[in-house]
Amino acid sequence: MKEFKLGTILKDKITDFEGTAIAKVEYLNGCVRYEIQPRKLKDGNKIESIWIDESQLITEKKKAVTGKSDPGGPGDRPSEISHP
Repeated sequence: MKEFKLGTILKDKITDFEGTAIAKVEYLNGCVRYEIQPRKLKDGNKIESIWIDESQLITEKKKAVTGKSDPGGPGDRPSEISHP
């Protein structure tokens, strides 16, 4: 199987679901899945990320999303905290 770097824009070959690989999990039985976060909104709202098997994924675009070296975990956070 082809391993994808996190931050790569991937597409599900079966459903055409497209987004950025934000997490990867490898199970004891060898199954590898990626969490894909869509870059688009639906009716102005964020679309939930989904997990997709590695074998169903293809690289949609060569360009990858790069993040800062922030070691934070999942979840929505403000990019800046203002102090009074």
